Amino acid sequence: MVVVGAGPAGLACAAMLQRAGVKVVVLERGEVGAAWTTRYDRLHLHTVRWLSGLPGYRIPRAFGKWPSRDRVVEYLRRYAEEHALDVCTGVEVQAIERGAAGWVIRTGDEAVEAERVVVATGYSNVPFIPEWPGAFAGDIVHSSQYRNPTPFQGRRVLVVGAGNSGAEIAVDVADGGASDVLLSVRTPPSIIRRDTLGFPSQVLGIATMHLPVPVVDRTAAGIRRVSIPNLAPTGSRRRPDRTRTSCAVA
Repeated sequence: MVVVGAGPAGLACAAMLQRAGVKVVVLERGEVGAAWTTRYDRLHLHTVRWLSGLPGYRIPRAFGKWPSRDRVVEYLRRYAEEHALDVCTGVEVQAIERGAAGWVIRTGDEAVEAERVVVATGYSNVPFIPEWPGAFAGDIVHSSQYRNPTPFQGRRVLVVGAGNSGAEIAVDVADGGASDVLLSVRTPPSIIRRDTLGFPSQVLGIATMHLPVPVVDRTAAGIRRVSIPNLAPTGSRRRPDRTRTSCAVA
C-alpha cells in the first residue's frame, strides 16, 4: 500500500495501517512535515498540545502548551521514527493511474504498483490571490509567503482576512514595527480566546459539539462578552449571533 504525503494525515494513516499489519510505503516530495517548515516564524498551534497529537504517540510535554512551528516539525519527524515508517523523501508523485492489479503511481521515470493508494497531500497547498480591480503600487504577499515582519518595518500594512493566520500575522507585523496595520474582513468575525484563565476553548468546543447550535452560540456569546473587551473603537463590531466564522487569539 502507498500513502502519498508525509504530513500529519499521511503519517497517521500510515502508522495505523502498519499497526493493523499492512505493509505501507509513504512517498513524499520533500521531507517529513515539509509544509510546516515553510510557514511563518511566529506560528504556534491554536489547539492545545494534549489534543493535537497523532494516534499512537503524544506530543511531548516539553514542547509546551501551544507548540511552535519548529516543534510541530520535530514532532512529525519523531512520529515517523517512533512508528518506524518507511518514508521515501524526495519522491514527487506525478500521476496515479489504474493498473492491472490496482494502481500505478508514476514518479518521474519510475513507477510503483500498489493495490491501494491513500492521497494525503492536503487541499490548501495552492496559494490563491483574488484579482481585484484597479492598480496597486505596493507589494501583495500571500500568507504562505510571509515569514516575519522585518520587510514591513515602518510601512503601512493591510492584512486581508481575519482567520487564525490573518489575525496572527497582523499582530506579528504590528509588534514588528509596522507604522500602521489595518485588518480587512468581509463580515465581523467571532473572536474566541485561545484559552480563558488557562482553560483551552478547544475543550469547550469538544464538550458542546453535540449540543443544539443555538445553545452553543449563546454559550460562546456569553464567554466572549466576559473575556473579550469592547472592540468598537478599533472598528470591529460584536457578532453575537453565530460562531461559525471565528479566529482564536492568545
